[in-house]
Order: sequence, then structure tokens, then C-alpha cells
Amino acid sequence: MKNSFQQLHERALIAVRNFKKSELDLLNILSEIDSAKAYLDLGFSSLFTYAVKALGLSEAQSYSFMAVARKSKEVPELKTSIAEGRLSISKAAKIVSVLKPQTAEAWIIKAATLPRIALEKEVARESGKTFATREVVRIVGPEITRLYLNFSDAGMADLKSDAEKVEASALPGKSS
Repeated sequence: MKNSFQQLHERALIAVRNFKKSELDLLNILSEIDSAKAYLDLGFSSLFTYAVKALGLSEAQSYSFMAVARKSKEVPELKTSIAEGRLSISKAAKIVSVLKPQTAEAWIIKAATLPRIALEKEVARESGKTFATREVVRIVGPEITRLYLNFSDAGMADLKSDAEKVEASALPGKSS
């Protein structure tokens, strides 16, 4: 049984290598299509529309590839870090709004080492922008609705503390 798990693991490693190579190949191809505006000859009004409609990428994937391809022309270290396996396309896309040639290495290190939420906070801090969520309410089941709220870090700490107090008071043997 252990040998078959090891074989599965080895197949997974090969699939990941192929996936990363395919991401880089697609990034390079989209960059060429964008530079030549080849999407126009193919009947599409933009690279984004081409990526979504012709290639079947999601809107989020299309935006990420497009943003990274375009920023890589200005900051070649971004594409190099992807080619070296230091960054994924999704991590690279998170830093394109703040990435400049003079700060490239610092941002690439942050993107490679920080967890997603910490990286997003660093980008927000650097850009000075507050990012709103596009959808505030989402239906996730017949009787379940997900609500997105924006809190400051201090407000979030207060909310967690209050939730812990409510949870503790709801334990058996506790009276309110």
C-alpha cells in the first residue's frame, strides 16, 4: 500500500511541475498575443475577452494572467521569479498594483514568503487604498446566506472577543 501512495505522490509532483510550466507558457503566449494585439485578428475586442471566451479561463484567471504579463514587461524580475518557481501567477497578481522596478525584489520576497492575507495587507498599506468587496451578500444554500463585512484589525479583534464571550456563555452550566 505504501508503494502505491509513493507512486501517487510522485505523479502529483510531476503534475505540479507540468502545471507550473504550463502557467509560465500561457503567460508568455498571452504576453505575445497582447503585444501583437493578435486578439483583434481573432475577433476579440480585448485580451481579457479573448482569455475568457476563446481560452475558457475564468474572469479572475484572465485578469491575473493579463496583469502579470503586462507588469512583467515593465518589471522583468516578476516573470523571472515565476520561471524560477518562487511565485505563482496568483501571488504575482497580488503585487502588480504596487510593483515598481526599484522595489521589485522586496515585493517579490514578500509575495514569496508572506501568507495571502498578510501580503494583501502589505499591498493595501503600500497603495493607501481600501478595497471593497464586489459582493456583499451571497446565497450559499437554501437557508444559508454569506455576508461579507469589512473591519479594521482592531474592530476584528473586538468582534472575535465578543464572539468568544457569547460562545462561553452558551456552554452548558453557564447562565446569562
